Amino acid sequence: MNAELWHGYILEKINATESLIKSVSTIDGAQERSATLEDAEDELQEIQRKDLRQFKFEVRLVKDSNERHNLEKDLRKVQIKLQAVKGYLTSTKAGERRRELLNGDEGDQALAQTSLIQDETQSSISNIKRMIEESKNVGTSSLEELRRQRKVISKVDREADKASDKLSRSQKLVKRFQRGNFFHKL
Repeated sequence: MNAELWHGYILEKINATESLIKSVSTIDGAQERSATLEDAEDELQEIQRKDLRQFKFEVRLVKDSNERHNLEKDLRKVQIKLQAVKGYLTSTKAGERRRELLNGDEGDQALAQTSLIQDETQSSISNIKRMIEESKNVGTSSLEELRRQRKVISKVDREADKASDKLSRSQKLVKRFQRGNFFHKL
């Protein structure tokens, strides 16, 4: 399929998905509405992951720079349209959640469930904060240990340099002894 065909194909899929989202308000039953919204979300994700990627690839293959430039404009328009439909889906899903919350006993259950989720979220946030604090403490102590080790290594390095210098001097003295020149120079 060439780039122009991909352009038309993707726009058709986006428009069909938008129509599907709009149809949610006419569907009876929360589960059916939820399933329809999930289908729409899956379709938009497929458009994003597969179709749009292929369209971009096809646009890159166009050799005529003017045609490629026009197709790149079309690509941007498609991306904007896709984002708009995603936003519409998000808005519709939020409306569905509100609708479920305000729906009698189901609403009470949803509120209780929301409260439970909020408590779990707060607990998770507290755990994350605690882990961050622990990580900071571990990082600080690691940094202090590394500084201490750097000092030790520097000291060992200096001592090794001194020992190397002394060894060098000793080797020179040994060579002088071996040549018999030592006593003549003293």
